[in-house]
Amino acid sequence: MDYVISPTKLARSLGDVLAKILYRQDSFVLERNGIPMARLAPTEGSRCSVGEALASWTEVSTNHSPRRSNTSAR
Repeated sequence: MDYVISPTKLARSLGDVLAKILYRQDSFVLERNGIPMARLAPTEGSRCSVGEALASWTEVSTNHSPRRSNTSAR
């Protein structure tokens, strides 16, 4: 399915958009002022299994834990 998305919305939700492209095989048309600029779509062979998706998600969430700042020590 093709979704229409603005460059601003794409910038704010890039991870979600890429996940939809990879896991659901969705595609997106990037439009600015109603004019299509580009199409983001899955490549052939980019489909993965649920196990692969879960493993990938687990790896990302483990390696990118939020950092705490020490601003209260000042």
